[in-house]
Amino acid sequence: MKRSFLVAEDTSARRRLFRALGVTWLATRYAWLSPLFWGALGLAMALARPTTRDAADVLLTGVGYGAVLCAANIFHSLGHIVAGGAVGSPVEAVLLTSTRDVIVYRQPGDAAAARRRLGRALGGPAANFVVGCALVLGARWADLPSMAMAGYINVGIAMWTLVPVPSLDGWVIWGALTRSSGRGQVGGRT
Repeated sequence: MKRSFLVAEDTSARRRLFRALGVTWLATRYAWLSPLFWGALGLAMALARPTTRDAADVLLTGVGYGAVLCAANIFHSLGHIVAGGAVGSPVEAVLLTSTRDVIVYRQPGDAAAARRRLGRALGGPAANFVVGCALVLGARWADLPSMAMAGYINVGIAMWTLVPVPSLDGWVIWGALTRSSGRGQVGGRT
């Protein structure tokens, strides 16, 4: 397996965890560090917040942000599972690492038709965007600012994964769209 962005560990050593939604869930040796990674990122976000009052507030807010980031990572993977099934290119496995999940498809990217690659790549960002918008709207209805923040984090993750960097969804999406420009179809030759 080639290296993925934000994955610094060896992904060849895998342990089977369980099977759910027709997908095998695997873990690397250091996958247990993932909550610590997301928690550290959550603490950094809490420290950057201008309204932070004291150390207890930073810690509580950071833990909350870390939990939201962990959940957003799972929503992202679920979006890929749903989209992969919808376009006929199902997910074979979700590999949990110390930093982020890596999606393994039954039909590798090079062998999958361009429309399938585009459809399955859109699944993760779309899931985060839909969950994020639902949380923001629900927060406005229920007047829960912390719920709105969880929504904004999900929307932010959706936008982040659309950046055209190798192994992020944006790389596949923008590559498919730029190859199809001028042809009117995804995957057309330039």
